[in-house]
Amino acid sequence: MQGMITDALLLIKANEIPVVICNFSDNQERLHYFLSGYKAPYFLVEKGNEDEAWQQSQVVYLVDWRMNGSTQLLDFLTRLLKKSKTHLLFFGHYPLPTKEKKFLDQLSVIQSPLTKTFYSSLDEPSFRIFTSGDIISLMEKLGMKDEEAISHAMVTKAMERAREKIEDKVKLEQEASSEKEWFQKNMKR
Repeated sequence: MQGMITDALLLIKANEIPVVICNFSDNQERLHYFLSGYKAPYFLVEKGNEDEAWQQSQVVYLVDWRMNGSTQLLDFLTRLLKKSKTHLLFFGHYPLPTKEKKFLDQLSVIQSPLTKTFYSSLDEPSFRIFTSGDIISLMEKLGMKDEEAISHAMVTKAMERAREKIEDKVKLEQEASSEKEWFQKNMKR
């Protein structure tokens, strides 16, 4: 979370627009709390306040998770792109890749390119299922700090395969307010 918000603030300094997107309400609440405590300039974009949001400047836009995939979000992002280069910062991946791909495909209708970056943490439920403890242990041995980023095609591919395995096991998805709850409801053993 800290790395993502640091990147968002650097984007603001470069006169670019960071837009943070969450998949679950608890992640949105955690980010809202973190941004408040960090005293970072931010604006929560919700259905009905897009005009007010668009008038903001030099802020991190935190999109209400219920707007994901909505025409209001697409319209809002299209308007933002007219202001400046816009970056989408995703707070984690959605557990089901096809659902996430559908959302990303909806974003592709926007004519200007959107830069998209996904931020995941090794202590998230999706990583815990696939023995992130080994990776955390290795990182500690290498002297890496908690907020240091790992960006490698091998890690991305491993996460992709893991999410595909999850999707193969989920027959009828049950909604949840957190990733942990999602796994409890949808990955019953």
